Amino acid sequence: MRRKVIQLAGKTHVVSLPSFWIKKQGIKKGDELNLEISGKKVVITSESSDVNKILKLHLEGNEEFVKRRISAAYKKGIDLIEASVSKPELIQAIQEKTKTLLGFEILNRGLTTCTIKNIAQPLEETVDIILRRVFFIIQEMGVIVALLSRKFDEKLLNELKSLEELTDKLTNVCKRTINNQFSKDSNQQLLYCIIWEAEKIADEYVCLGSALANNSKKVQVIIEETNALFKLFHEIFASFSEEKGVMFTKKKRNLEKQAKELLEKNPKFAHYILNIIQRTHDILGPYYAMIL
Repeated sequence: MRRKVIQLAGKTHVVSLPSFWIKKQGIKKGDELNLEISGKKVVITSESSDVNKILKLHLEGNEEFVKRRISAAYKKGIDLIEASVSKPELIQAIQEKTKTLLGFEILNRGLTTCTIKNIAQPLEETVDIILRRVFFIIQEMGVIVALLSRKFDEKLLNELKSLEELTDKLTNVCKRTINNQFSKDSNQQLLYCIIWEAEKIADEYVCLGSALANNSKKVQVIIEETNALFKLFHEIFASFSEEKGVMFTKKKRNLEKQAKELLEKNPKFAHYILNIIQRTHDILGPYYAMIL
C-alpha cells in the first residue's frame, strides 16, 4: 500500500491512513495513535490494538499439547492469557511451560483456571543481537559434543542440555518480538525462518550428544568439521561473502558424503549429524533471500 505525502502550512507533512483500518480500530477524531520509529520504518498502532493481545483459552488433552498451545500464544505476542483446563493436572503443565518463557508469569491460579501475563519490559536488545548470541551458543554446543565424542561425561551432557534450554528461551523471545512488530516486510518472515532453524539445530546437538558411543577417530573429525560448517554459516551471516558461500556448499557436500558412509555402522550418529548438516544448509536459504 502506498500513500502520497501532503504538505501543510509549509512545514508539516501528512500521510492519510487507510479508511478500512480506521474503521476496524474504531479510531475517531481526536484519538491518539502510537508511533514507533525504526530506521526507515514508522509503525503506527492504536490503543485499541491492545485488545488483540488478550486471549481466553480453554485447554483439553495431554500435557504436551497444552504446553505447545501456551508456547504458541507466547510466540504470537499475546500479553494476557486467561486459561481454563479440563483437569487440574494441566495447570501444573502450564506452570512448568511458563517458567521457560521469558517475561511470562502466572498471576493467579485456581484448581482449573489461571491467568498468565507478560511482565517483561520492551527489549533493549534487537532481534539481530539476540540471534547472534544464539549462534555463539550453538557453536559452544558443538564444542561440547566434540569433547563428548572423545570421552563421555554426564556433567558435559547436562551442560549441553542447559545450553539448548537457553537457546529455546532466546529464540522464543525473537519469534515473539518479530510477531509483535510484524509488517509486510518480507525480511521479517525470512528472519523468523532462520530463528526457527537455529533452535532446531540446537535440539539436534543435544540428540547427537546423547547418542554418542564407541566413537572412532572418523566420528570425531566429522563432528569438528560440522562445527566448522556452522561457524562458516555464522561468518557469512555476519558479513556476506560470495567466496565463503561457495566454500560452504563444497564443505556441506563433502561432509554429507562422509556421514553417509557411517549409516550402517553407526546409524544414530549418522542420522543426527546429517540433520545438523542439512539444517545448517537450510538456514542459509532465507538469509540469501534477505540480502537480495
